[in-house]
Amino acid sequence: PPSASLGLRRVMSEPDTNTYFGTNTSPQASNSTKSSIKSYPSPSTSADPIRSSYSVQKEDAKVGPDSFIKLRLLGRGNVGRVYLVKQKETDKLYALKVLSKKEMINRNKIKRAMAEQAILSTANHPFIVPLYHSFQSNDHLYLCLEFCVGGEFFRALQQRPGRVLEEHEARFYAAEVVAALEYLHLMGIVFRDLKPENILLHESGHLMLSDFDLSIQAPAAGPPTMVKPSSPFFQQPMLDTRSCTNLRTNSFVGTEEYLAPEVIRGNGHSSTVDWWTLGILLYEMLFSFTPFKGATRNDTFELILKRNVEFPDLTSNPYRTSPGISSQCKACIRKLLNKNDKKRLGARAGASEVKSHAFFKPVNFALLRHMRPPIVPSKSNAVDAVHFKALKESVSLDLEDSRSQSGNEEAGPVTDSQSDPFEYFNS
Repeated sequence: PPSASLGLRRVMSEPDTNTYFGTNTSPQASNSTKSSIKSYPSPSTSADPIRSSYSVQKEDAKVGPDSFIKLRLLGRGNVGRVYLVKQKETDKLYALKVLSKKEMINRNKIKRAMAEQAILSTANHPFIVPLYHSFQSNDHLYLCLEFCVGGEFFRALQQRPGRVLEEHEARFYAAEVVAALEYLHLMGIVFRDLKPENILLHESGHLMLSDFDLSIQAPAAGPPTMVKPSSPFFQQPMLDTRSCTNLRTNSFVGTEEYLAPEVIRGNGHSSTVDWWTLGILLYEMLFSFTPFKGATRNDTFELILKRNVEFPDLTSNPYRTSPGISSQCKACIRKLLNKNDKKRLGARAGASEVKSHAFFKPVNFALLRHMRPPIVPSKSNAVDAVHFKALKESVSLDLEDSRSQSGNEEAGPVTDSQSDPFEYFNS
């Protein structure tokens, strides 16, 4: 993952990018282009305005491993690590995800890395982590991403009193996730691994989805359609973002406590799995634990398949300033956690249906990005990475000695095969 793991638990309408960013280009770069960060003032009247998430402009550039200075290790996983690095030319900080080709081949994870690079190189949304460069050396793949000072959202939740959020705070972050999922679904992408560990906190306090290696993209995203509302209280037609992800897959992927019933049954799943995981995330933000966790993996699966969601009594919780969870909030969670994926909230019209639920009525989705988030990371020196768990490297990576597969350098073979499985990785 792109940030440190605590080891405590788990092994809209389409955005007007001209308005958001002043350009319609993607926040990614290849060996010949790069994107630079430029901030725009927030309309907040606060004496301490929050910097906007990011905007994108393209410039000519050529980067490789030796373009960066490694500062510290931020996180590590089975096939790679994430480093805080500084670009020599600009002194800007980035999160550099370094993936081992050998480990990816051994663990059969080549397609996942290629899928993540393909999705991030085309995504352009304020609540999705931007990819600025991607390149490779003989032994590694590199993804140069936005450095989110606030670290993992999971870690931020763990540091809150009682490890919980108030309902209005949870609604704010759930709304940002809905906006990001809406954008992904419009692009024909199903995220499939939503959880606090895969959400990063930008320095502004806004969320950014990360880790797209389990995501799947439809070969061709279909056009959105209009759906008549099922409720007599909402007469306006809804934009059906579900129709864009015209795929169904039987892959058994996701995180144990967040898996949807249809994934466990192996009956095939679609974009509605993202709305199930949103329900689990919302529940965890409010109660500090997931609703179906069992003593063992099989127990967890059994509870997901058979038990109805239950809400604990919060009247005696010393960390709560409000008396309890509203009926609208409970109703939203119940509908998101409907075990029948065809009746789940979002199954009929996607994000538009979720946004129209009474729980999100106080939210102005168009202005989310300009609102002050409940959690704003401390303004300590970003290089210190205080919101990341301190990790030590067992085997150090030397960026200076990493030879790039570009120019006239001759790349060594990564497999016995004549074809290079990473040939099309460079963006």
